[in-house]
Amino acid sequence: MLVAMLFVAAISMHEKVKSPKALWTLQQYAEPKVIVIRKGKEKSITSSELVASDIILLEEGNRVPADATVLEQSDLSVKESVIIMTKINSLNADCHC
Repeated sequence: MLVAMLFVAAISMHEKVKSPKALWTLQQYAEPKVIVIRKGKEKSITSSELVASDIILLEEGNRVPADATVLEQSDLSVKESVIIMTKINSLNADCHC
């Protein structure tokens, strides 16, 4: 019985040490990346690093990582249900550039 308890305790300690590293690794994969133009150069950053002066480059299928103003668009559509939490399919956005 004592051997079983020591075995379970050893496994618990191993998992406690290992789990923060695994969680950190998963967060690195899950954090959204975005391509921006910053100081005239394209750069890939995480959405948490965005600043107001960044120009966000979006492609088909990208999610908008922050509030933004559309400078140029070609056949842009927005899945409005994500914005207002209803089941409206899409909204065609007009760009007044």
